[in-house]
Amino acid sequence: MTTGYSKKTLRELAVVIFSRWFAILAITAIITGSTVLACLYSKKVYRSDVTLWARQAKSMNVIEDAPDPMSRLEVFLKTQQKIIMSESVIRRTMVRLNDSSLVKEPVGSSVDSLNGGTPVWQQWYDKVSAEAAKIPGKEVTEFRRKVKVTTPGGEDIAKSEVFTISVEQVAPPEQAQLAAELLTQEYLTHRRLLQTQFDVSSKQLLEKQLDDLRTNILGSAETKLNEFIEQNVKGNLLDLAQLQRANGEVNHQRLRTVFQEELIKIDMEISEYTALKNEVLAQIPEKAVNEGVEVLTSEDIASCNMVIPEKVLSNNTIIAKLKGKLADLIIERNSLQERFSKDYAPVRQKTGEILSTTRDIVREVQGELKAIDQHVSTLKARQAEIQTQISNRDKIIDDLSSMYVKYESLQQEVELARTLYDQKRKDLLETETARQMSQREVLVTQVDKATLPDVDRPVRPILWLYTVIALMAGLLVGVAYAFLADSYDHAVDSIDQAERYFGKPVLVTVPDVSGGIVRR
Repeated sequence: MTTGYSKKTLRELAVVIFSRWFAILAITAIITGSTVLACLYSKKVYRSDVTLWARQAKSMNVIEDAPDPMSRLEVFLKTQQKIIMSESVIRRTMVRLNDSSLVKEPVGSSVDSLNGGTPVWQQWYDKVSAEAAKIPGKEVTEFRRKVKVTTPGGEDIAKSEVFTISVEQVAPPEQAQLAAELLTQEYLTHRRLLQTQFDVSSKQLLEKQLDDLRTNILGSAETKLNEFIEQNVKGNLLDLAQLQRANGEVNHQRLRTVFQEELIKIDMEISEYTALKNEVLAQIPEKAVNEGVEVLTSEDIASCNMVIPEKVLSNNTIIAKLKGKLADLIIERNSLQERFSKDYAPVRQKTGEILSTTRDIVREVQGELKAIDQHVSTLKARQAEIQTQISNRDKIIDDLSSMYVKYESLQQEVELARTLYDQKRKDLLETETARQMSQREVLVTQVDKATLPDVDRPVRPILWLYTVIALMAGLLVGVAYAFLADSYDHAVDSIDQAERYFGKPVLVTVPDVSGGIVRR
């Protein structure tokens, strides 16, 4: 017997399949029928959707750290997704879904009740929360898997202000609709609660700051002024009031005070312009200051920071325009460099334009430096003149005028402290206004009610899809069975099979005849 059993021909393969066609059809019918019955008698899963519109609000809260305007909406929508999937919202939704007595929310809910509204609503809210804490974490996780939050833009959620909450539940379809509606209600309530808690914390923080300000700044300034009046002024308070009149020696005191204040302003202005000059000098090479712009090389120009102070930009519109042009050129060059090498002609052209524009900015900055030097020189001359005037009037100033300077200084401190106190008080009022607006203004609006799924179109199972899959699987299993059965069938039915199996030619065959007679 040979071991080299050759491969079956296409005809023999067809014989294998068609010889067992009834078994193949039977297997296919059994698998397909079982699948259809399983789909028909299994629990149907339906999905309900709720669409919401997220409007961005302009917060009046002075201590709220708002995100960058370019990503504000994206941050806002992602925050809403986290709130919807939060433990509290999911648990409360499950409790209300499973207990028909808690489905309907009592009158007096929403924002007002979060600040101590109707006792009936508060009792209902506490009861739901207590029941929610008893739900096992595994059930919460399973329910959360049935909830999805999507936007029309997909992952790029910043392209839309609309997002959809989808909830899947087993039949009947009304159960999915109710689950989506309850989840939306709990989400809106929980979001408002979080916003209210944040606003209350902000209010408490500002109140504490206001008390500290009143004690440390306003109280301290008023105490210093009262002590000065009691210890130094005493019965001369009317004389201090008369110092505001321009006559005699009192006028010299007023002039001295005015000149002193003018000196302070000049010192501040000189310091400001000196700092401004140093800031400008830090942006351009030292060579440009000493030898001029024309001696700067391309490397020197490229090393310039060109962070021009705002005051210089406001004084010189040419620099402002050149800065805008420089920014546009840099953007264009960077865009080209992403696609082409630095030796590409347009890239080199943009680089040249950037260097030229930078050189023009340096030239304009040099002009501003000269203007600053001239202004500082004028201020110093004016300062020297005022100091001379003060020295002349110091000879005729008496103790009363010195007392007036101290008294006026203390009064100014009190006014400054009162101004700061009033500003903080204004901030507190604005925060309270923002809190009230957050309660009344709905930033997330429900566009429509939860959709009622079509009873004939469940999410799972999909009858036609599962039937097609079962039909294909049945055919594959039937064909596999046919070949498996053939592999165990060792009967030799023809001369060809005998020659292939034994590896020798067949000389004679004896047919099988009935009656037990062998013909020779």
